[in-house]
Amino acid sequence: SEYGEPFAYRPEDRAAMAVDGDTATAWRVSDRADPTGQSITIDRVDDGLVLLQPQDPGASRRISRIAIDDGQQRRSVDLTEASLVAPGQPIDVPASAGPVTITIEAVIAIDGASDPGATAVGFAELGPVAHETTMLPAEPMDAITPDRPLAIVVTRLRVRATDRWRDDPERSMSRTFTLPVARTFDTTITLRINDRASDDVLATTAGRRDVPMASARLAGVRTAVGSAAFDGDLATSWTSPFGAAIGSTLTVPIERPSEASTRNTTITITQPVDAVHSTITRLDVTADGATRSVDVPTPDAAGRSTIDLGVLDADDVRLTVSGIEARTTVDRRYGETITLPVAISEITGLAVKAALVDPLPSCRTDLLRIDGEPVGVRVDDVASLLGGAAVDASLCDGPLVLDAGTHVIETANGRIDGIDVDRITMRSGFDGAAITTTTEQPSVSITRTRTTRTATVSGCADGCWLVLGEGYDPAWRAELDGGSLGAPTQVNGGFNGWWLPASDGARTITMTWPPQRSLSIALLIAGLAVLACVALAIVGRRRRGVDVTFEAPTFGLDRGPTSRRSALIAGGVLVVVSGIVIAPVWAALALIPAAGVVLRRRPADLLLASVAAASYLGFVVAWRVHQFRFFADARWPGFFEDLHQAGVFVVVLLLAGALFDDPSNATSATAASTTTVGSIDERIRCAP
Repeated sequence: SEYGEPFAYRPEDRAAMAVDGDTATAWRVSDRADPTGQSITIDRVDDGLVLLQPQDPGASRRISRIAIDDGQQRRSVDLTEASLVAPGQPIDVPASAGPVTITIEAVIAIDGASDPGATAVGFAELGPVAHETTMLPAEPMDAITPDRPLAIVVTRLRVRATDRWRDDPERSMSRTFTLPVARTFDTTITLRINDRASDDVLATTAGRRDVPMASARLAGVRTAVGSAAFDGDLATSWTSPFGAAIGSTLTVPIERPSEASTRNTTITITQPVDAVHSTITRLDVTADGATRSVDVPTPDAAGRSTIDLGVLDADDVRLTVSGIEARTTVDRRYGETITLPVAISEITGLAVKAALVDPLPSCRTDLLRIDGEPVGVRVDDVASLLGGAAVDASLCDGPLVLDAGTHVIETANGRIDGIDVDRITMRSGFDGAAITTTTEQPSVSITRTRTTRTATVSGCADGCWLVLGEGYDPAWRAELDGGSLGAPTQVNGGFNGWWLPASDGARTITMTWPPQRSLSIALLIAGLAVLACVALAIVGRRRRGVDVTFEAPTFGLDRGPTSRRSALIAGGVLVVVSGIVIAPVWAALALIPAAGVVLRRRPADLLLASVAAASYLGFVVAWRVHQFRFFADARWPGFFEDLHQAGVFVVVLLLAGALFDDPSNATSATAASTTTVGSIDERIRCAP
C-alpha cells in the first residue's frame, strides 16, 4: 500500500525487499506514522508464508497483529516472538491460495529501544523468494549492427554511507539486456570499499585476521572500527552509533599466559572529553565465559581512566558498554532528542595479539557474475581501494565476449563481500581515437530573477541539452533569439530540459515562469481590496447633515426561543451541510444537535456547541504536541489529520447557529423598541 515514511517513498523500503531472500533488507512502512491498515500483497505462496519482521536492533516498535486475506477468508493472526528471529513465524494458508494480502492491524512498543521515534514496521521476509532485475531499454538495441559502436553503462543506486537514516536502495546490482548480435566488450569495473560493512568483513577484505573488532560503529565511518582503539594513535577512535552506545561491544584477541596467571590486568582507557560525545561510566568485562561489571572512573583532563579488569586467563576479552553519562543532541531529521555516541581513542594495558595478514587474491571471482557464471576481476590499486577511493578494475581474462541473446549482469553484496561494484562500463566497436574526443564541452553562465533564468551557452557544434535543475514542471517556457523552444522535456530523472540545435557561437536563452504573472495580478487585486477596506474603516462614509447613533447592543447567548420555522431551517442546514461538506456519517451525527434545536427553538445552542467542540479540539492538539513533541516541519499538520472532519463540523455548527438566530417573539424585541425617522437634521435612533 505504501513504503518508507509519509513524506518520502524510500526505495530501499520497497515491497520487493520482503521477498529477496536477504534478512538484512525489508519492506518498511509508516516511519514516524501510524501503520495500522497498511498492507502488502504477494501473488502466490506455493510453500506457505513465513513472516520475519525487520532485523533492526534499535527499533522502537513491532507488529503484534495482522489480518490475512487469502481470497477465501480473512482472519486475524497474532505475531509472536518467533516473527522476530530467522527464519520467522509460519502462517498456515491454503496451498491453492491466490494473491494473499497481509494487513497490519496493531503494533506494540519495544522496551529499551535506542531509536527515539516511532520506527517503521514491516517484513524482512515473507517466505517466497523472488529475483529482482532491472531491464535495460530494448528499443535502442534493435538498431545495433555488428560494426556499430556500442557502450553499455550500468550503475548501482546507492546513498551516502554516513547518512544514518538511509540505506542503499541496491545492495547489489542485477541488470538484464538483450543483444541482437554477438559483441566483444572492453570492460571497466568501478569498485569501492563498503564503509558500512562489519569490522569482520572489512578486516577480511584487507587480508587481516585476529584484530580487535566492534559489534557496531558510527554509520559509514570506516576509520571508526574497533581496532582504532588499539592502534597507538590518539587521533583515531572507535566510535559507537548514535543512540546505541549501551550494548556496544569491543572483542579483543589477547595473548593467553603460558601459565595460569594470578596477576590482575590494569588498563587505561582514553576517551574524548568534549560536548559531542557521551562518556562511558561502566563496562561489562567478559573473559573465559565469566562476566563482571567494572566502573569507569571520571576521565582526567586528558580523557584517561584506569580500570582493574581482574585476572584475564582467556584467548579474548569482550568489553561491553553498560553505563554512560549521556549527552544529547536534536536529530536534524525529525527534531527528536538522541543520545550522542561514545568513543575510545586508545586502550593500553592489554596484551593484544599481533594481527595476521593473509595475501590478497590477484583475481577476485566473487564480485561479478554474468549469466550466472563468475567472472574474474583484477584489482591493481588495492591500497587506494582500502583507503576509501573509487578505483577502476579490469577483467582478469581480457575482453568480454557475449553472444546474441539475453544476458544478466549480477554483482556482489558489499555488506557481505566488503567491496561494492558501483559501475560497469562495457565498450564495443570503439578504437582509441574514437573514445578520446577533443570537442570542448559547452560552458554555461546564468543570471536569475524571481521568475526568470537567463543562460548564456557557449557553442556546441553537435547540439546540446540545456537543463534547468530546479525540478520538472511543464509550465516553464524558454526562448532562443525571440523564438520559443517549446515545452520542456523531462530529463536527468526529473528536471526541465530543452534541446539546443548545433551552433558554433554563444547563445542566450531566457527561461520564464509564466504562472507567476497570474499569481502576481491576483495578489495585487487582493492587496488593493485590503487597502480599500482599511480606507473605508478609517475614513468612514457619512451623509451630510445626518447624525446616526445606535444604542449599545446587549450581550447574551440566550436570545429566547425563535420561530418553529427558523429552528427547523437551522437544524436542516446543520444536517444537510454536514452530510455534503464533511461525510454522510456526519449528517447522522448532526441529527442529535439538530433535534435539540428544533425542540428548544434556540439556534444559539449551536453556537455554544461550536465553542465547546473547538475548545476540546484545541486541547487535543495541545496535548499531542506536549506528549509527542512533533517536529515543526511540513509533516506537522498530518499528526492531526484525524481531527479535520471534527474541525469542519465546528464551522458548520457556527454557521447554522448564526444564520437563524432571529427571535420573532416579544421576549427579545422589547415593547420599548422604536425607530424614529425625522427630517434630515434630526437624529435617527434605533433601540436594540
